[in-house]
Amino acid sequence: MVDEEALSWRAIKPGHKVLGREGQIGTVHRVLADYGADIFHGVSLRRGLLGPELEITADHIERISSDSLWTALGAHEVEDLPAARGG
Repeated sequence: MVDEEALSWRAIKPGHKVLGREGQIGTVHRVLADYGADIFHGVSLRRGLLGPELEITADHIERISSDSLWTALGAHEVEDLPAARGG
């Protein structure tokens, strides 16, 4: 595997893979940020096409690449995430 350079939160786009401890746990639905103030709150995550929109806060995001972001959350912890703000 080629090591990808870690990127800024501004590189996150809808559709980015969200990878947890056990592998892919969903995809980014929305970036939760104040772009003008350069404040990153986190992302909303969707698990499956019709799954609920859940929020992963910035403090749970460990690394960002051009097509994925990593979190230390496990599948059971994802089930307990709150609904995404503004969603």
